[in-house]
Amino acid sequence: MDSPPDSPPATPPARAGHDLFDGPGEARALCRALDWAATPLGPPEGWSPTLRAVVRACLESPFPINLWCGPARVLLYNDGYRRALGAKHPWALGRAGAEVWAEIWPELAPMFARVDAGEPPVYAEDAPFVMERADGGGSETAWFTFGLSAVRDEAGAVVAYLN
Repeated sequence: MDSPPDSPPATPPARAGHDLFDGPGEARALCRALDWAATPLGPPEGWSPTLRAVVRACLESPFPINLWCGPARVLLYNDGYRRALGAKHPWALGRAGAEVWAEIWPELAPMFARVDAGEPPVYAEDAPFVMERADGGGSETAWFTFGLSAVRDEAGAVVAYLN
């Protein structure tokens, strides 16, 4: 019997989470370097297709976007959102949003509760928040125009919140 002709070795499949963060930008580089398995969200290989798609869209957008992902509302954000974080960047990536924004969580929690209850998405213009995001500590008042809406998977479960 003839043996099959020599063929090049098969290329190993790319890790499911690796290609998700491919591309330029600091946020993508930080996402590639982060040990997602050590976060409440877990490794990207276990994320739903819906979450993966919205993460990709977030990272590709030039507009400041963050996602509050999974039950722990883990923060994932793009390069544009770094300015909103101030000195909390890059520490905030992969951490629970309530931890990152502890100083304004009492104002944010009811917004999430509204969305969770099936009410319309939240929209606010020039909303003031007293935030701790300056280098060296201290608080400052910042105004934001923003929306908060649920990202649902095919079964209707909330996998993230788009902000």
